[in-house]
Parts: sequence; C-alpha cells; structure tokens
Amino acid sequence: RTATITKGKLLFSVGGGIVYDSDPEDEYDETLHKAQSLMKILNRHVSKENQSLAAEFRNHFCWSNGKFINEETAVVPAMSKGYQYGKGVFETLKVENGQIEYLEEHLERLKKGCREVLGKEIQELDWSGISELLIHRNGLNATTAVLKIIISEGKSGLFGNQNITVTCRKYQKRESIIEKGGFDLGIYPHKRESFLADYKTINYLFYLKAGEWAKENGFDEAVIINADGSVSETNTGNLLIVQDQALIVPESTHRLMGIMEGKVIKDYEQQGYIILRKKIMPNDLFDTKTILVTNSLIGAVKGRLEDGDGIRENGRF
Repeated sequence: RTATITKGKLLFSVGGGIVYDSDPEDEYDETLHKAQSLMKILNRHVSKENQSLAAEFRNHFCWSNGKFINEETAVVPAMSKGYQYGKGVFETLKVENGQIEYLEEHLERLKKGCREVLGKEIQELDWSGISELLIHRNGLNATTAVLKIIISEGKSGLFGNQNITVTCRKYQKRESIIEKGGFDLGIYPHKRESFLADYKTINYLFYLKAGEWAKENGFDEAVIINADGSVSETNTGNLLIVQDQALIVPESTHRLMGIMEGKVIKDYEQQGYIILRKKIMPNDLFDTKTILVTNSLIGAVKGRLEDGDGIRENGRF
C-alpha cells in the first residue's frame, strides 16, 4: 500500500473488482480488510484524541446522488431552487438495531410531497437497499439511529433535476424525555398561514424559529397556531388529545398527516377508544386530561401546557 502526505493529511486508497454477481456489502468489507494493515501501523503513532476524530470522520457517510461519500464532502448546487428557496421535501425515519421503522409509509408521504412540491414523480430507487448499506457503513446496525431522505430541485444530472441525499446518524434521545418523561408546551405567538403545512418540505424556517422561541422561553416544544386560530401540531410533531374514552384528532385546514400519529390512532382504536376529529382551539388544550405529541423518532410523548397561572399538568409523566 502507498500513502501520500499532503497539507498535514495522510491519504491512501483501497478498492476491489466488481463483477456481475458481486455482493455490495462483501465488496465494501473487502476494502476495509485491505486497509487494516496500514491503519494498524498508523494508529500506533496517532494520539487517542486524533484516533477518535478519525473514527468520527470515517463513520459519517451519506448517500448523495448515487454515491456513498463522506458527509463533509457532500455538496448542494448553489444555483438550485432547493438551496435558494427550500424547494424540496424530506422524511425522517427511526432505525432500531438496523431495522428501518415504517419505511413504506414514509415513502408514500415522500412520493406525495414530490408530486405536489416538485411537480415530479419520485425516482424509482432501491430505497431499502441504499438505507441498509448506509446504516452498515456508519456502523449503526446495533443502536438507535436517525435516517433522513432529502429530495430537492437541483440541476440536471443522474436523477434529472432532483438532488437526492440520504443521511444516517446515531439518535440522541431528548433530555426532556429522559428527565421529565414529557414536554412542556408553549403556544407560539406567530400564526402559520401556508398550504405547505400539508407537506414535509425543507422550507423549514418557520418551525426552526418556533423551536428556538420555545427554548428561549423555557419550553420543550412550541404549539403552532393555524391561520384559522386552531392548533394541530408542535414544531416537531402532531398533537393528539385523550379525554375520557375518546381520542381527539385536531382538524385544521392545512396540517401534516403524521406517520406515528396514524399508528397511535390505530392503537387507541384497537383499545376501544372513540376516535373524534374536530377543530381544537388553544384554550381547549387547558381543559384536556392528556395531550400527546407524536413523531417517528419520539413515538408518543405526553405534554403539559403553561398558561398565565403557571403550569397545568395534562396527565402524569
């Protein structure tokens, strides 16, 4: 093996021959085996801190427009509408010990978003195969991870004018869930007035600012008010209300239909709860017994809402 030192970095390459019946994972493992002898020698002369940094760098691969590359080298075309205007859609999926949860449901929502936001059909790719290889490459088969699929309008290339990226990182459970078992909710003062609320778009600034507002004001999540004054979501999840033997699903003119929301509704229905769909106003939340916040990563988490008299608990954590 030959290594080259340039600008303070040591670089070397490994590879393998690809034939008709090659197995992608076996080929990848072969390259790792070829690199081991040189890496063992080099690691003897590298500090523990730098070894840790090197491992962190190696383990952050993404799949970008047909190639597995390091996240640090992934790029977005500066002149694309995806970059300039946030014209794109995405899905966030939970991975548990290498198993992707609700992949088909997320892909169906992604397909709908592509048609409505990009005006294009989603590319017919082996999404399962790509995701599983990415999980393997990042060494996340035996832990909880977050898989994200992002499709935005890009320049003409391998996938027409779609820029496609898949990322995978280790999932860090939110401290508020660990420490309190739930969320403190605050009502965000700015109304949401956009049909884009029906889709999971990368035009995410409104929700990002709502989350920042929540943190600055001592909350874990911000309750979003719709143009008609109703509520149905927080900055990261859907809202559901449990009252007596009924599960109330808030109805709004525009809202994102959650994957986990649908699973929770089905679960309550199987338990014999009545499923009610009706408009919910902010004041209605203070009179409810239990508020649930749902998304694909956290599952279903109880919330409590604060008003002028202080915190009113909705259920027990």
